[in-house]
Amino acid sequence: MKQFYDFEALGIQAPDCDCPRSTMSRDNKRALDLLEASCVKKGDRYTIGLPWKKNPADLPDNYPLAKKRLESLEKSLLKNPVKAKMYSDAISDYEKNGWFCPVTEDESNIKPVNYLPHHGVYRPDKASTPLGVVFDPASTYKETSLNSFLYKGPCLIGNLLGVLLRFREDAVGFAGDISKMYLQVCLPEEETHLHRYLWRDLDIAREPTVYRLLRVTFGAKPSPDMASYVLLRIAEEHRGHQPDVATTLQRDRYMDDIIHSCQDTDTAVERIQNLEGALDTGSFKIKEWFVSPTSVKNRLERSRPERPPDNVKPNEPDTPTPNHPSESGKEINLNDQDVKTLGVVWNPETDVLKFAVKSLHPKKFTKRNILSKMSTLYDSSGVASCVTIKARVAMQDIWRNKTYGWDDELPCEMVELWEKLFSDIEDLNDLNAMDFPRCLKPEDAHGASEMHVFFWTQVKTHMERPLI
Repeated sequence: MKQFYDFEALGIQAPDCDCPRSTMSRDNKRALDLLEASCVKKGDRYTIGLPWKKNPADLPDNYPLAKKRLESLEKSLLKNPVKAKMYSDAISDYEKNGWFCPVTEDESNIKPVNYLPHHGVYRPDKASTPLGVVFDPASTYKETSLNSFLYKGPCLIGNLLGVLLRFREDAVGFAGDISKMYLQVCLPEEETHLHRYLWRDLDIAREPTVYRLLRVTFGAKPSPDMASYVLLRIAEEHRGHQPDVATTLQRDRYMDDIIHSCQDTDTAVERIQNLEGALDTGSFKIKEWFVSPTSVKNRLERSRPERPPDNVKPNEPDTPTPNHPSESGKEINLNDQDVKTLGVVWNPETDVLKFAVKSLHPKKFTKRNILSKMSTLYDSSGVASCVTIKARVAMQDIWRNKTYGWDDELPCEMVELWEKLFSDIEDLNDLNAMDFPRCLKPEDAHGASEMHVFFWTQVKTHMERPLI
């Protein structure tokens, strides 16, 4: 519930931001100091260390936990040959890309060590990445975990509302996400032994082989800030000779998504090319640019020499966003032209924004299921608030009634109400009235312009929404 209402406060409640160091908490200052001190460029990649809150030498050797979790995973996979093949292929892709290596005999006695249990996230509705391997730095052994020894960091991933509002400022908009952002950043050699894991390719007759991950790992508490710090370092290194690159990377990025608007097509082409060049200094690549008008993308493709496709394998996991892992990247397409990024559905052909929602009706109407379904309404711009607000008020009515447990079925009158509310929200998919122009600036506007944002509030809803 707290996470749900934290997101509802987007744009009203001040989040962690790129505030002056003097206003940061002591922990955030310390984390930032550690990131700054450990970030170095080696060859064509950056290496950055973990921001340690406690001495890593005090971590217990959790090999027994990792082996037990591996045996449980193997038992599950061996019952399903299709998933077993997908999982094995996904691990093989890590090896092919050089993201891990086996621990040698000479390294077997290195201390301290930590092992990461792992499991699969299966997404059969996503053809490009039907399975992703997820490592678990939060797993607890003897009341400790790797994450419990780390600072989270000062939240360097970007300001979501600011990014989305600036995307609507100017005539030409473009969006792209960085391919496998975490996996482009290296860990220091000594810290790779705190990212060991076990695997034996489902050959349960032999002892597991020990591997160590060489790159920043999704799931570690500070990983978003570690990768983001590297991008901010690149921005600073380009501020002197390419200030547009520095500003865009610092201001118009949220996690691995870059979303920006500019005044004309010539500026857009130049800015995209400059961004690609800057990102390439750290081996970061953009999967694909989406641009409106689409003529900009055609100009980009004609201007660059033919190159092989980015080194992206079918089973590599996308970089999830911290609040909505399943929403990372371009997951929901209403048709061939629509793109969804940061919860906003955008059609570059028509340059309009839309609201999209999957089926909401649960098999059983309980507090847990309703909260789960409502949490899938990722309306970060508030464009559908006029419809969804009724459901949010009805949620408060459920929670005020203390007689219902998390998994108790709600009474008939509440079920009827929620069936109607969910149907109304699902109808938004089919309403042209829910299409909004992306660019807010009038075509005949001249000279400098500003965007002003006002807010309205209602006592009953306890929520506020922007009026632009």
